Amino acid sequence: MQAVWETLPPIESDNIIYLPGESANVTFMSAASVGEISEYKIDANVYYDSDGNGDPADDVDNKDDISYLTGAAWSTNYQKSWGQIAAKLIVVSQE
Repeated sequence: MQAVWETLPPIESDNIIYLPGESANVTFMSAASVGEISEYKIDANVYYDSDGNGDPADDVDNKDDISYLTGAAWSTNYQKSWGQIAAKLIVVSQE
């Protein structure tokens, strides 16, 4: 199994997505991942606890979107004023 993550705007060679203004939408696509995958979990910001459970790095922000099951495109908005942001993709095997 191999996770493949593409984004718009694209990830630059330094592994950073540069926002074109003070805020911008970023689209994540993981359908090109290889293997028998049952879930494509995206945490849009590992520094922010979006589900309120006390652990900012375990959120699944796309859980209510078809992308969670298919790896299809999923978009979210980011603000430059939030400072450093890191997103995370976890693919889960069907086994």
